[in-house]
Amino acid sequence: MHASHRVTEAYRAAASQREEPTSRWGVVFEVITWAILGVCLAVWAIVGFIFWIPLLVRAAARFSVTLIQATFAGRDAHAAGELLRDAVNFYRRGFAVAIEAVGDRRFHVTQEAQEIKRRQPRRFVWELAWVVIIWYPILLWL
Repeated sequence: MHASHRVTEAYRAAASQREEPTSRWGVVFEVITWAILGVCLAVWAIVGFIFWIPLLVRAAARFSVTLIQATFAGRDAHAAGELLRDAVNFYRRGFAVAIEAVGDRRFHVTQEAQEIKRRQPRRFVWELAWVVIIWYPILLWL
């Protein structure tokens, strides 16, 4: 099962088990929460797209090289195909993850999540550098 399917299923499960706000303040804070999420999703629509295009370029190049190597060596390229699918789903998955993060009140921090958080800054710097490498020539050309 793909990670994006797990996210969608988790969101549906959380939505069906979500507690209803019991007080007026609960309703007010619920509305504020979802309004802020709407703003965050609007930001993601732009920022996610900016990160998505370079990610697609890199994934397509990596897949092409792996495909050539696998063809010559007589091996399969399923792992590279999975990376390509993940890159293609990155943009949509950003929306799903944001909605799940707000909608799932049963979230527990796991050991894996803590490890990911620890590695996050290095990954972000690398992705940011890659975005600049891809977008700078495009914007310079325009």
